[in-house]
Amino acid sequence: MLRGMTDSNSAELAPLVTALKRFESAQSHYADFGASDTEPDAEWHVVLRDAVLGHPYPGTRTEDDWQLFTRMTGVKRAAARLTREAKAAHKAILGWRDNAPAKQWRLMETFLRDYCWRVSFCTCED
Repeated sequence: MLRGMTDSNSAELAPLVTALKRFESAQSHYADFGASDTEPDAEWHVVLRDAVLGHPYPGTRTEDDWQLFTRMTGVKRAAARLTREAKAAHKAILGWRDNAPAKQWRLMETFLRDYCWRVSFCTCED
């Protein structure tokens, strides 16, 4: 189970966890390109935070955006897979944000705020 999941909330979080695990699987698959490193993981958390806050997907993500090892053969394929999985998760989260019953969305939002420990959810102006 992912951090924040319990037996009592696992059924409600199952669709979200599936989306997260698809991205994590892509990270593992492309670990040789640095996909599991701190920087790509932080970029992933930014994508998820933006979805929670209702912001649009940030656009095409290149190997530079994901901060992958850009001199490796096949890095564009790695970036494309990370982008595809991130877009799918972002779209799903926006859908749940807008359409899930309030109780389920609060559970998902709380879970995501914990999952995305690398980024701040502060929406205050400096």
